[in-house]
Amino acid sequence: MNNDEIKPLVALPLPYNSDDKIFSCVDEETGEIIGEPYSYNDFLNEIENISRINKQLLGSVEKNLK
Repeated sequence: MNNDEIKPLVALPLPYNSDDKIFSCVDEETGEIIGEPYSYNDFLNEIENISRINKQLLGSVEKNLK
């Protein structure tokens, strides 16, 4: 293999269905489950929702480009 070659990194498929609600939050002190179980996709959506920039505060992209 030549050092100049860039090989793509291929992710393996998940060993479960990404919509299966198999994850849950656990209280560290008591060990009890907190809230409802959630799926991998639920987690990704929640991370996306809390990290998204509020377009109402910044204005539209088209407006800012003018």
